[in-house]
Amino acid sequence: MSTTEARRAEPVTTVLTWQVRPGRERQFEEWTHGITRCARRFPGNEGVSWLTPEDGHRYHAVLRWSDRHRLAAWLESEERAHWHRQIHDIAVEISSERQSTTGLETWFSLPGTTVQAPPRWKMVLTTFLGAYPFVLLVQ
Repeated sequence: MSTTEARRAEPVTTVLTWQVRPGRERQFEEWTHGITRCARRFPGNEGVSWLTPEDGHRYHAVLRWSDRHRLAAWLESEERAHWHRQIHDIAVEISSERQSTTGLETWFSLPGTTVQAPPRWKMVLTTFLGAYPFVLLVQ
């Protein structure tokens, strides 16, 4: 398997941001239940979590998928488009804030940047060197 194929097969997490019109929060939250059920039935979905604001009108959906290909299939699917048409006057997705990660690369780059993630062996070594001394200390 090539490096590119391995990257496509890695699990991926994506954060989607929604701007909800004031006073429409309850309708949006009802909508989130339906689209979440739909996404969970889609091949490759490993879970959806919603982060709701304490104040303000930005909601965040954290989607976990088995690989980038299946995530892309969901994002471009007719099912998702159908759900989006239902709330065009309630909320809008802020696509410029969409972020996707495959794992520990977020330790090495800032969100929104296009910096290439370090090789997997470097992330494993860094994790091991950070965790091993701590585990020894705790024991």
